[in-house]
Amino acid sequence: MNIQKIVFLALAILVAPALAEDEGGDDSVGIADPSCVYCSDLGYNCEDGNCVFPDGSSCPTWDFYRGKCGQNFTYCEKQGYKIENRVEDMGTWTAEYAICVFDDCSECEEQKYFDGECEPSNCSRWTEKEGCVPPIEFAGLISKVSRINNSEGKTAADVLGWDVTYRGEDEKCYTYYVAQAPLIGMTEPVEVPCLLGVQSFDSYMVSFEDAIAIMQSMNCGDTFVNMSLSMPLTPAVNEPMWRITTSIGNEIVIGANCGKAECSTAA
Repeated sequence: MNIQKIVFLALAILVAPALAEDEGGDDSVGIADPSCVYCSDLGYNCEDGNCVFPDGSSCPTWDFYRGKCGQNFTYCEKQGYKIENRVEDMGTWTAEYAICVFDDCSECEEQKYFDGECEPSNCSRWTEKEGCVPPIEFAGLISKVSRINNSEGKTAADVLGWDVTYRGEDEKCYTYYVAQAPLIGMTEPVEVPCLLGVQSFDSYMVSFEDAIAIMQSMNCGDTFVNMSLSMPLTPAVNEPMWRITTSIGNEIVIGANCGKAECSTAA
């Protein structure tokens, strides 16, 4: 290859990027702004860093994308759910994003819900660190009753195991004991009568560790003597409930999907 060809190729390499910028009319060619794309994909106008809605109102595209403004125009709320802005400490940086909270208190990152990557009941929670955390699944579960070390506990480590009752595929009810990890052990299921009116469920979102943490955050007693999970007999309640009895006689009831807690003090 002669010197003239080498010079020509070098000039071509230098000039090509400039030509590409001139054609696009923007130095940021090839890099799509996800907040503007989200705005446009919903049928709104992305103009000068703002998302303009059909009623003439607007807000900054990144604030809209993160669920901080224009909430009723988000994909989540247009489907009848609730959008929330979340800020998460990632250690060396801070993440800020929008979460869609569904009627059963499951949730999904808004962009992933819009893209069809998750749906209601798929994730018990969604964080930047963990992504989608699925519900705890147990087909036909009727109840779990804890066995507690020395009859009193303050932490999850004090739970030795569970007396589990469930409804099998044959519509019969069974019970067995299973040790809580790291302990190992399980008894053979034994058939028991299916009590009238008792409902079974297939999943829940608040783990027993989370329920104990909620108990510890309340001013209702910090030591538990009994802990159970079951579906209430009350028809109006549509989620299983954790019931914790404290050493001072108070009862804490925690929704096993939404995590809402109430304390009933001893008389």
